[in-house]
Amino acid sequence: MASSTQENKTHAEDGDAISTGDINASDGSNVNINSPMQEHRVPKPHNTQGNQQFNGAARIFQFLVKYVSTRVLDLVFGLFAASGGLAIGWGYFAEMYPNFGTEAFSVPNYFMAGVILFGVGLAYIGLRRNSVCPKCGEAFSIRQKQEEIGRDKIEGSADDLLIGEQTECVNCKYTDEEEFWKKDPAYSKR
Repeated sequence: MASSTQENKTHAEDGDAISTGDINASDGSNVNINSPMQEHRVPKPHNTQGNQQFNGAARIFQFLVKYVSTRVLDLVFGLFAASGGLAIGWGYFAEMYPNFGTEAFSVPNYFMAGVILFGVGLAYIGLRRNSVCPKCGEAFSIRQKQEEIGRDKIEGSADDLLIGEQTECVNCKYTDEEEFWKKDPAYSKR
């Protein structure tokens, strides 16, 4: 008789589950922990990600190109990146590195300006490279939009998102569509 009562028990004396099959929850519901991972194929309706920062910056530079040549912009922002890199290098090797660990250690005033110039220059170069239309060659004419198409829910980790990316040229109406998987950036371990 003792063995039959142990077979019917779902919890050990310390509260842990005995069986790895169905487990009764405290609210009376039944949970099967051997069931396969649940897969969600319906995207969240609000999850249209669009690259607003990319598209906004491309619009600003497309407006500037009407009045200033792209060669001039390339030269100016290239000089930003180069001068910022030089300021960072000079500040580190000439003033910060020799005094590191002493009371005389301080960050030069121009160091932050160098970091900002370097960052702005690199951002421009990246935007310029990614916003040129492959068909007409026009700079800052590409607009991108990303939309969640599907989602695979994974227990205990970030969901896998199927993203559809639409790329369109505002000048020649060139379009391209691509699908790729990525991890949900909104996931946080609790």
